[in-house]
Amino acid sequence: MLVVSFCVSFDYEQEQGHRYLDLAIYAPANYVGVYSRSRWNISEKTKEEYVEGCSEWKCLAYHDSCWTEGVEIFLKENESEIICLDTLTDWYEIVNMSEEEIRQFAH
Repeated sequence: MLVVSFCVSFDYEQEQGHRYLDLAIYAPANYVGVYSRSRWNISEKTKEEYVEGCSEWKCLAYHDSCWTEGVEIFLKENESEIICLDTLTDWYEIVNMSEEEIRQFAH
């Protein structure tokens, strides 16, 4: 699975840390799935304890030829929040999925 992470805006007056949107492309065979989720590592401005977490993956598209619509949906839905690619590491990650993750993404 290919995962591209984007840094997104948040309320700098209320919190500190990082918020991300992940775009995943998973193609186990002929069909290609496009998925998204949000991730965070955030603390309230008045506290030093950070909370790290993520949402469940959301399927945006799963198709053999029209899967690019999922990428378009992701970009349009989040265009006002996306600041940049997450370049703290590489701009993408190849994720070797566990059997449980494969079952979660199977249709």
